[in-house]
Amino acid sequence: MCTNLVERRDSDVLLSELTGLAAELEAGVAANLYRFGASRTYYEIVEERLAALSEVAVSGYSTWADFL
Repeated sequence: MCTNLVERRDSDVLLSELTGLAAELEAGVAANLYRFGASRTYYEIVEERLAALSEVAVSGYSTWADFL
């Protein structure tokens, strides 16, 4: 009887730790997805601004679009 109680307590502790780790992992994933989404948005803004510049290539020089 005592062994079952100890095993049950150990299982509960392990489940609690596993649940905590899963929550931390999920929070990290959400934070990274947010950052990657923001990076994509900034990239699109830069692309739009570069297109609006209508750069003309000059021999021997890189354009801003090529540089970035």
